[in-house]
Amino acid sequence: MSLILKSPDLKVFEGGSQEISVDAISFNGTSSYIQYTNNFFRDTDLRYTEVGNAFTLSFWIKPASSLANNSVFRIIDVRDGSTNQVYEVLIKTNASGSRQIEVKYEDDNSNFLQAKSGFGPSLLTLGSWNHVIYSVEQLGATDDGDHRMYVNDSLIVNATIGGNFDAGDITATPTASTNTAIGKLQSAGSGYYDGCLSEVWMKDVFYDFDVESNRRKFISDNSKPVELPASPRVYLKGTASTWTNTGSTDLGTQTLNNITDCA
Repeated sequence: MSLILKSPDLKVFEGGSQEISVDAISFNGTSSYIQYTNNFFRDTDLRYTEVGNAFTLSFWIKPASSLANNSVFRIIDVRDGSTNQVYEVLIKTNASGSRQIEVKYEDDNSNFLQAKSGFGPSLLTLGSWNHVIYSVEQLGATDDGDHRMYVNDSLIVNATIGGNFDAGDITATPTASTNTAIGKLQSAGSGYYDGCLSEVWMKDVFYDFDVESNRRKFISDNSKPVELPASPRVYLKGTASTWTNTGSTDLGTQTLNNITDCA
């Protein structure tokens, strides 16, 4: 599968979904990252008292053709060294090179919502474009939350097939001013992502992606990017020279370090 990379007036219609051309950026796996002085998830609220609150995350990713085994590659990483606050999206590899996707939402009091796929040798095709969508809804302190994760339009995690879930007894909202890193561990020079990234979108709503029409809001039935839903909290897109957030969340100052255009 290939992503539709941007060229003049490249817009087509397939299966009722408006496919679009997009830009993409590249991370070198050793020193590339993007930094923001505010929290990517600052406008979300998954406290257990707020049943029905949610967020959805969508992005396109092209991992390098070879990833080191027994490693962690961080896509989004938000943490405060003085507290236990951690919000992260990452890829793990095991000893055989199989991949796992993990999303974790942890408040200052060590309470968290978390979903992890199993390890799979075909989860995320290396050297090719992959689409990831994840949605979680708070269902209260005694529940693990309602999770949906699809990769390349295929179900990875939901309540039926399971996954590794942790309870959703969140008691605090994200600290707005906590730094965000894209492509590495926020607090250290490790966990560098190696590959390309495009169209990072997040909004504080829940989508049941087991319903196909909801998936078509994020990926066409031809496995291409589409016009995404309006009014996102975060929408990161562009080239190495134009990358910016067009969502409503104030991410603060943006710093790009050794980011290039994706070939």
